[in-house]
Amino acid sequence: MELPLTRRGFLSAGALGVGALAVGGVLADTLTAEAAVPSYFDVGQSGGDAFGPVKLSEPDDGWQSMSVDQVNGRIYYSQAPNRTPGNMRISYLQGNGATISATNYMQFDNFGHGQAIGIERLTNDTYIWMECDPPAGSHTGTKFCRVKWREHDGHSYTLEEAMKLDGFEMYNLVPDSVGVCCTIDPEGKRLLIRYAPKAHQYQHHYRVFDLESVKQRKAKTLYPPHSETTLLQHVPATNSNGKPRNFQGMAIYGDYGYLLTGHEWFVGHGDGAHTQCRPPSGDKGDIHLTVFDLRTGKSKSARTTAHYTYNYREPEGLAVQLANEPRLLFGIVDEQQCATYRGNKASDKHTMSVSYKNVMSTKPL
Repeated sequence: MELPLTRRGFLSAGALGVGALAVGGVLADTLTAEAAVPSYFDVGQSGGDAFGPVKLSEPDDGWQSMSVDQVNGRIYYSQAPNRTPGNMRISYLQGNGATISATNYMQFDNFGHGQAIGIERLTNDTYIWMECDPPAGSHTGTKFCRVKWREHDGHSYTLEEAMKLDGFEMYNLVPDSVGVCCTIDPEGKRLLIRYAPKAHQYQHHYRVFDLESVKQRKAKTLYPPHSETTLLQHVPATNSNGKPRNFQGMAIYGDYGYLLTGHEWFVGHGDGAHTQCRPPSGDKGDIHLTVFDLRTGKSKSARTTAHYTYNYREPEGLAVQLANEPRLLFGIVDEQQCATYRGNKASDKHTMSVSYKNVMSTKPL
């Protein structure tokens, strides 16, 4: 069931003018969204492979999320170093997948899971937007923070230490929420967030803020909030193994948002171990891409068979790249061999591949 949000002076989708919206008990202006991109990526059309497989800064894991620096062409990504839940290591690849020194990273301990990050580029500086401040016993954040990227940093920071860094800011946009994450549109003007009310931690919602107003601590929303349950209504509730839909990334471009969902291959279990390997039945998995209209909440979903021959094949990370043409990038983690997990340790190294969708459409969803 969709959780009814408390709101005052709700501005319905598509209406003109200025209204007001209560965000976690804090009144914020609701603005008419004016996006310059009238079309969307048709997730049901064919695309291609951008690059991969490549190894990352932390070779024991794939990334959790990615975001593109449109000025320098870099693809920043977040990993869980040493497969440690709650810790986030930020590094980057070149836009063509070329790797950078393994020591060129910034690590943030006990910040969150890193299911989405955002890149803000200002003159000569790059800022990372991400989750932070998870509650005790949790590995996902409750607040959002902005950190200035430090090239060749190679250090780990607790929240207390990060707060002393130049350019660090923290924002509590949706009080009493958990499981938060965020990303930024390619033009660097809007912040898309995912969150769940603390009392209903599995009922996630999406909201878009004007980025500059957030930085000025006068947060202004640009669209009505949307329920994840409604947006993913065209994605099967469970896969062939009975596992529920699994959020793996989000992006925003124009008046449209994008979601990535799905699981790694799963075959067999017993004695505390489970094996990921491509099923012999020819099952092509449950990885889905969803596009939704930020104004109306209408959505369209399609399964992708990208890299379905991979052994492990877990979807991780979604981003928009504007380089030579607009592309919706999505990542796929793989391993050289089928992996048997015991506890939280993998038996082999991970690699990352990135595929894309590039067919645009103006047809109503």
